[in-house]
Amino acid sequence: MVEPTIETLARRLGRVERENQRLKQAGVVALAVIAAVVLMGQATQSKVAEVVEAERFILRDATGKVRTRVATSVDGLTVMDFLDASGKTRIGLFLLSDGSPVLNLNGQDGKTSAALSVLPSGPLFSLNEGGKSRARVKVFSGGARLALLDRNEKPRASLAVRDDGAPTLNFFDGNGNRRATLDLSSDGLPRLGFYDTSGQVRAWLAEERGGLVRFALTDNYGKTYTVLPEKAAGTSRLWVLWIVNLVKEYSMAVTTWPTKTQCEQDKLARLSQAGEGAELVAIVCLPEGINPHGKR
Repeated sequence: MVEPTIETLARRLGRVERENQRLKQAGVVALAVIAAVVLMGQATQSKVAEVVEAERFILRDATGKVRTRVATSVDGLTVMDFLDASGKTRIGLFLLSDGSPVLNLNGQDGKTSAALSVLPSGPLFSLNEGGKSRARVKVFSGGARLALLDRNEKPRASLAVRDDGAPTLNFFDGNGNRRATLDLSSDGLPRLGFYDTSGQVRAWLAEERGGLVRFALTDNYGKTYTVLPEKAAGTSRLWVLWIVNLVKEYSMAVTTWPTKTQCEQDKLARLSQAGEGAELVAIVCLPEGINPHGKR
């Protein structure tokens, strides 16, 4: 057996070192490939998770304070609150169980200063003081209304416009009873009325067709006394349309007509439009100067 020389051993060691280097390089490449596959798998999984579900979300600022909350309740109410740095809710967005949206804007005391909502009856805008409503604007199926309230949230004045364009201005006492009304009919005739605490009209002044002005007073027994304008000599007598309350036994002159035929046509039109409680009133046409109680 031939003994290897030093030169032979040196050549063999060189080959072994070169093979080890190639193996190390192959291992590094294999590890890089495996890491890339793992990272690609994680990226694919995070891309698939596009939906995050929860019953409540809370967002905090850099100091850890809650600034936004989103939650739902068991009764179907959805709430989104925006809080200031002191932790007070300044904006509240609600979705009621019936689907009605509500937006509250709060002052520094955390109480609602303004609120906007869209309810089934129509949109409503409210301005508040100390958490109590002081002014409301509402649009409904029959028109629009502005109401001004006192510190006890009692209505004290309201302005409404019906669909036919007729405006009405009402004034209320501290108990919410209407005490005075100023309005225009759909054809532009003005009327001013005064009411007692029971809601019964006690005095009213109105302009009627033809430029006539009528003033009426009602006593404590519900009897109405009308002051009719004097007619010029030679002119025909007017016909007066009366509405008579059969329960309280009082009557009110509504309008006047030049002829009986026109008065009867107005009577029929009003009867056809009468709604609930129509059986408690009577509508009659009488010559000027005669009221339903037979007095001249």
